[in-house]
Amino acid sequence: MLPNIAHRYICGQTESQGLIEDLIAQALDKALVDAGVVGMAQLELLHAMENHAVDLFGPTIHDLNLFLAGRGVLPKLRRSYSASTADKKQSNEKDTENTTESADLFALLQKLVAPPSTDGGGTAVALPMPATQSGGPAAGVSPQGGTPGQMAVAMEQVMAALHTLQGAVPAPSADVLMPNVLRDFRASDTGQSLGYLQAVTVDIIATLFDFIFDDASVADPIKALVGRLQIPVLKVAMLDRTFFSSKAHPARRLLDGISRAAVRCGPQAGHDDPLYARIAEIVERLQNEFTQDTSLFDLLCVELDAFLEGQETAADDRAVQAAPLVAEQEQRELAALAADQVLANWLATPLPSAVTDLLNHEWRKLLIRHHLSGDDIAWGVAMSTVGELVASVQPQPDVQSRKRLAARLPTLVRRICEGLDKLHVTDDRRLALTDQLFTLHAAVLRGAAPPAASTRPIVPAAAPVPAQIASEHIDCGETHLERVFLSPGTAPPRSERSDHAQSLVEGLQRGDWLEFANPESGPVRYRLSWISPQRGILLLTNPQSPRAMSVSPDALAVQIERGEATILAAEPMFDRAVNRALETLKAA
Repeated sequence: MLPNIAHRYICGQTESQGLIEDLIAQALDKALVDAGVVGMAQLELLHAMENHAVDLFGPTIHDLNLFLAGRGVLPKLRRSYSASTADKKQSNEKDTENTTESADLFALLQKLVAPPSTDGGGTAVALPMPATQSGGPAAGVSPQGGTPGQMAVAMEQVMAALHTLQGAVPAPSADVLMPNVLRDFRASDTGQSLGYLQAVTVDIIATLFDFIFDDASVADPIKALVGRLQIPVLKVAMLDRTFFSSKAHPARRLLDGISRAAVRCGPQAGHDDPLYARIAEIVERLQNEFTQDTSLFDLLCVELDAFLEGQETAADDRAVQAAPLVAEQEQRELAALAADQVLANWLATPLPSAVTDLLNHEWRKLLIRHHLSGDDIAWGVAMSTVGELVASVQPQPDVQSRKRLAARLPTLVRRICEGLDKLHVTDDRRLALTDQLFTLHAAVLRGAAPPAASTRPIVPAAAPVPAQIASEHIDCGETHLERVFLSPGTAPPRSERSDHAQSLVEGLQRGDWLEFANPESGPVRYRLSWISPQRGILLLTNPQSPRAMSVSPDALAVQIERGEATILAAEPMFDRAVNRALETLKAA
């Protein structure tokens, strides 16, 4: 093993794991020994390499760690958890700019729902936005002004009217979306008598709910539930306008939690769905209990987060059970690929059909078996047997070569029979193979020409076969896995759309949700729970389903390209509504 000082200099400055360090150290140590560099000479050489080792190995190992962290294999660890001076300064700057940011966002949304006033010359001017003690615009203050007492009374009247309307909101219907009640409130006598900023706030919240109702990524049953939050959300926005920009606001955090829960509910989510039932319970409590104290939002956030964490734990448990099946299948695919690669050179040469038949079937299975077991000796014996078998059916030009072949044949035949024994080949199949090989060898030993060799006909290159999705079900005890992959011999054609789909698959991370079309049961949704570090196989689970699904990256890219799979939006629904509102404003 390398001296500690060299090991530290080579690997200590990187973020590599112990396994990588050991592999590098062992490889370098072996190279030095093979070159005859030992003892003090080895140490001197290592000292000479120390100045260059970090520069050479560091970037490669750093990129490898980033790749593994992106695949979810390695955790994303910070070197320190203490806030730096720069972090503290940035945090203080964010605190001081928070209310300003809120006012800026509110001002932008205000432009979307209310035209600016103009001065006497027709020039547009921004209406003044009085500030609270925290710096934000004061709720209920009109541009014309008024005493604090008068404004407080006005706000109390508005809150009372909204509380009455909140109690009158009907229960949700799975078939009928709730109308935008804020539009009706705005047109009522109370709504018409609102101060300017109050009226603008109502219009902004109403517009944002319009965008939520128009969001195709949110299932209609969830929209029906969220629609009942119009009045509570309006109350919050009137009481504290930092609601618009602060994601840490209790109401925003609850809306984000509901969005995360909504992603897991399929389009057909009903009252028997645990997630739907939990969201409905939260909405009902807000409808019945919320007046003006936002601590209820905090409490419901904690309860919802605990419920979602339990759901994720259930999905992770299922992934833990299914991951070994995925890894086993992946190892089989890698073993088959390795066997096909080593046999391809032999099969490319003209061979009798009996030999080709044996190599394509029994011997391929034997090589796969040895690859899976990691038995390098058995793999080497099987490979040498292939070489001897191919050589044994070639014409022997003279008597001496035929004698040498006759001396080697008993060992060759014994090795072939041992391989067939390991595979438990049936007697009929074994007899057919040995008879055909005996006929071939007898002809070669007589000096006669062997039977006509089977060759692969040379045909013009054909167009690639369109990609076809295949699947199989694997059951192991209580673990049920659906494996989805591209059919062998098919490949997706390269195009701009396929490249885009491939980039979407490469950007997936653990915790993302996908929806798959299912003509029989309707769309189904799965959570990405694990990514194989070897071939990038995606393991998907759903807390509501006992079946896990593994999808190869190329198969998922084809499904996305064809519209059979969709990556669900990760951005919360309220944030999407705000962004769409701002995009509409920019396009105007």
